[in-house]
Amino acid sequence: MELTYKFASKSTYTFKKKVGSGGSAEVFLYSRQAEGLPNQDVVLKVLKSADESGVRELLNEGRRLGMLKHPNILTAFGYEKIDDQKFGLVLEYFPGENLKKIIPRIKIEQRPLVAEYVVKTLCEALSLAHSQEIIHGDLSGRNVLVSHQGQIKLSDFGLACRPTLQGRSVGVQIKGSADYLAPERWQGGAPSLEADIFSLGILAFEILNGENPLSGGSCSSGLSRTLQFLQSENWNRFPAWRRFFEGCLNKKPKDRIGASELLKFVPLSGFPVMEIQRYLEGMMRAENTHDRVKTETQVFSKLLSPPPSLQRWAAIFFILFLMAPGAIGQDHSSSGRLKPCLLTLTSQPWGEIVIDGVSRGYTPFINFPVPAGAHVVVWRNPLMGTVRKTLRAFENGTLAYKISKEHGRLQTVPLESFQLK
Repeated sequence: MELTYKFASKSTYTFKKKVGSGGSAEVFLYSRQAEGLPNQDVVLKVLKSADESGVRELLNEGRRLGMLKHPNILTAFGYEKIDDQKFGLVLEYFPGENLKKIIPRIKIEQRPLVAEYVVKTLCEALSLAHSQEIIHGDLSGRNVLVSHQGQIKLSDFGLACRPTLQGRSVGVQIKGSADYLAPERWQGGAPSLEADIFSLGILAFEILNGENPLSGGSCSSGLSRTLQFLQSENWNRFPAWRRFFEGCLNKKPKDRIGASELLKFVPLSGFPVMEIQRYLEGMMRAENTHDRVKTETQVFSKLLSPPPSLQRWAAIFFILFLMAPGAIGQDHSSSGRLKPCLLTLTSQPWGEIVIDGVSRGYTPFINFPVPAGAHVVVWRNPLMGTVRKTLRAFENGTLAYKISKEHGRLQTVPLESFQLK
């Protein structure tokens, strides 16, 4: 169904399709022809009614976005007054999906890389907004857009505001995504820079964990659920992110640090941003699970694949390894009846893990089941080199190693004897 709104401006709008609908607004895709400019696809966010509160939020979103010029913040082009006294906000067209829908599909091995990319990008965007004392007010995975090329943009500044002197909004309905709210927001506190930082911490944990720790339950239990999560300190399962979470997931707002300082504590793997974008692009374009797994493997293997000469030597080495006494598969009578051993391998920076000639993903590599017996484990990073280790897995055993650089060369050390800085 084509919409034929009567626009007050002299720009010509051609309806293309309806993009979506929310509680107070509908979103449409138009082609806009402005005088002296080429055709441009834009999004028109139109209020369903002339409700005073909704109009105020829409006007506020346009003003705030107009003040923020950043490659990772959605651009607003202005307002349109249309028939029936409705208002529309003209926004940049950024085709893709919101991050909330993508997170459950990210493989566990790639979560640290995606988290690094997304959180670093959002820290930079928030640094600009907060430097101009603009609070987002509703930072969540739903308001982070991921394009079909894997790029990131922060959107929906409808609840954006400036810091208040009192710090509390008495009698005002709490707005914002319940599964990202800071504790003080549940207690009637107004949106703040510190509350944005807390929401960013929840989003970072959600990407690493695969699900939001504050989702589920009723709004009435929101505060207790949040406090319980903070008390559990579950983020300690991600030691590389410890200092980051300590800087943002604090009960007291004054104990949280700013976005620009928080940026220093985002773990950097050295993995090229373009490759992470290609991974997100491939994952979004895959039509089913089988295609997605195939695409992920192709995207991450291309950069790390060794030259043909090294591939030939690896094949020769693997054949010799299989011929050696005690190699995998030569003692079917015993190893076939043993239970798997759990292998953990971490490194700084990241590295690809190859077990017995088969790529198994990237560090951190946690509790991966391997059959009992001898295995050749290879860690490789194109910038730092390769580490090869032969290990023997035992029934119900656990093996944990960390790749570190000591005495000028890479080597493995037991994880329990290595303390992260």
